[in-house]
Amino acid sequence: MKSPYILIAAGLLGAAGTVYAGVDAPHSLMRRAYGTYNSQLKCWITKGGQLNRPHCMKPVSLDKVTVDGRKLSFLLVSGDEVDLSTRSVGGMGAHMSGGLVGMFVYSGPDSSPRIIAQEPKKELGSYGDSPKGKFVRLGPDRYGWQFENGFTGQGYTDSWLNFYTLQKNGMSQHFIHSLGNIPIYHDDSGAIEDENLVTVYAGKATIVKSDARDGFYPIHVTMDRQVKGKKLSPQHYEIRYSYGKGEYALPAGYPLEEQ
Repeated sequence: MKSPYILIAAGLLGAAGTVYAGVDAPHSLMRRAYGTYNSQLKCWITKGGQLNRPHCMKPVSLDKVTVDGRKLSFLLVSGDEVDLSTRSVGGMGAHMSGGLVGMFVYSGPDSSPRIIAQEPKKELGSYGDSPKGKFVRLGPDRYGWQFENGFTGQGYTDSWLNFYTLQKNGMSQHFIHSLGNIPIYHDDSGAIEDENLVTVYAGKATIVKSDARDGFYPIHVTMDRQVKGKKLSPQHYEIRYSYGKGEYALPAGYPLEEQ
């Protein structure tokens, strides 16, 4: 479920430049990660996810930035489930099986990339479809990706944001690190017979590029609220990165923290 209420303002600053990945993606990296290119479907076919089904992998974005004086490329890839017999893509998976997302950070030229960190087959989304993702700046010298996930089940609709970034461990090795989930939307109208008693939380999130702590900018959420049919004034929340948890931590009183 892709909620129309979600609006993310997360522009890029500094030395970030975007390249259209459909043209300039490193095909050698795609081939190593996903195998042979399918010229009919115009994607790389690979199996993955909890059901190990084939997915049609395509580059989404390729962004080049400078981190700690080092030029790095951030490649985002996504793939929906594909039926190879009918050549139909997307919308065919089980409720809890997602699409695949590939996240790569590399140095050097696109023709011969040197991989710094990778997460080639992260399962995200539902019904075999991968979520929308985009490259974002998360701190003064911190970059990564943002995804919008959501689903409807038993009449309840929920959406949340996922963030991933390049992280370094104690051995100076890099990996793709999850920064946790931020619930952003909840609607129980499909489960409530009386529409006058419906509860809806609709959030708008913004990465605020100031006042960074522990290397991360805060995320501000403005939450429109309707509780059991009664419209309430919007609430504003600041979500900070927690060094102890290694992710963005929801503040006390955040209305969707248990969703």
